[in-house]
Amino acid sequence: MDREKAWHLPSTPPSEIAIVDDVEYILTSESREKMYVIARSVDGTNQWRTELSVPAQNVDGTNLVPAGDYLYVSTADGVAEITRQSGEIRRTVPGVFGMVGDNALFTFGGESPLSKFPLDGSTTTPEWQQTPGNGTHKRGAVADGTVYVSSYNSGEEIEDDQIELHAYNEGDGSNQWSKVVSKASDTVVGAIPRDWDSSSSGRDT
Repeated sequence: MDREKAWHLPSTPPSEIAIVDDVEYILTSESREKMYVIARSVDGTNQWRTELSVPAQNVDGTNLVPAGDYLYVSTADGVAEITRQSGEIRRTVPGVFGMVGDNALFTFGGESPLSKFPLDGSTTTPEWQQTPGNGTHKRGAVADGTVYVSSYNSGEEIEDDQIELHAYNEGDGSNQWSKVVSKASDTVVGAIPRDWDSSSSGRDT
């Protein structure tokens, strides 16, 4: 059966699509400075379009994270929280990428600290912050009450082919463990496997 193309949108990186409730949310850029989030019905009808600034640091994984009624997008100004219904930017908080946990938004990356913000959008003041070191371009993860991120250093001597993994309690931000691992390790692809044992690779710090 021949399939007819519904619509076509020329795009340059970063370019991503998330589909939620039969609406396509498209992250696309037209230059090195500007990018857009476009909400489009499955028939190709545009609902809204929001202009954003292109982030200076690329993130392995997605720059567009849908969660609940909002989209979390990496921009040059931080992580923008965009209302899915209207495209309005509710707030922008510091960080290179965003991760969503239980009723909380976590941001990290570059020189920005790991920060926890309430999901209700009521404030841009973090509930807690930690400074693991300069964040890598690897996206972090939140699982089972733990926030996982990676950094190039946290004050210790680390070889060029290594990075440091960190695990923090989602509730109070306390450090559960830190581990130096090889950049080539399968454990540093962004999301840390839930069954990974922190004593199985690298060295404790």
